[in-house]
Amino acid sequence: MPLHDRHGFGDAELGEQLFSAMFAVRRGPLDDIEAQIDTLAVLAAKIGLTPVGDAKIWRYPTEVGGGGIGHTIVYPVTESFLSFDVYAPRRGGYIIIHSCKPFMQEDAAAVIIDHGYAIVDEARSVLSLD
Repeated sequence: MPLHDRHGFGDAELGEQLFSAMFAVRRGPLDDIEAQIDTLAVLAAKIGLTPVGDAKIWRYPTEVGGGGIGHTIVYPVTESFLSFDVYAPRRGGYIIIHSCKPFMQEDAAAVIIDHGYAIVDEARSVLSLD
């Protein structure tokens, strides 16, 4: 597994590893699903990921009452997917990027901030099939 520097993930052959970045956010357009989808689309473009279909949205609570209050958006890209989980009562959410292509986490954070969200926590991980 290659080392990654403080600015992003190291080089890897496509599919060799899964790079994940997670951001806990507050403020911003948390009630505007279209704005959130736009954020995911701009985010994918900025870090070099290729959209492969329309975003899918799940709203909570479900018809049987599960899931709290909020929604989940999944935005598919050829390299994996991005998601946005919003928890309405907490006035916050989580933006998650999964990609088998390395990307710069700082670039992702800049897009999130530019779209009006305040990042209150962040993490990253690398998984390998080896």
